[in-house]
Amino acid sequence: MLRRDLPRQDFAECWYCPYCQIQLDEVPRRVLGVQFDPLEVPPTKFILSATAWQQFPTRLLPDEIAPFGETRRLMWRKHQLFLQQGMVALGEIAEINGRLTTLREEISTHFPLTQPEIETHREHIAAQVEAILACEREAILVLQAAIK
Repeated sequence: MLRRDLPRQDFAECWYCPYCQIQLDEVPRRVLGVQFDPLEVPPTKFILSATAWQQFPTRLLPDEIAPFGETRRLMWRKHQLFLQQGMVALGEIAEINGRLTTLREEISTHFPLTQPEIETHREHIAAQVEAILACEREAILVLQAAIK
């Protein structure tokens, strides 16, 4: 269920998807030079694309590979600290950067995967990228049909 009660902006309209917990920004109609009712464009395909993108970091740096999962969680924490606290969080961000450096050194000296595991991991990443591509193709087709 999308909320339309958010404040309207001059060129764009913000939508909030509680399922994905993301803001969906409508492309400004003035920039496109076309008129269409955004309610005629079902957001489902765009939500599926956003969900596939949100799953990508976990596919790329899975928890099953301990240093990869820790790296992903640290990078996410660093990002959240920056967004929520800005310069106030510099001390904790520096600690995170130090741990990320240590992890990078550990991984470069003792890579946690064998060659067959590397190939399997690459296949999983490729499958996720293909899923994202399929979702975005469908979303674009829906948008193109709505514009015509």
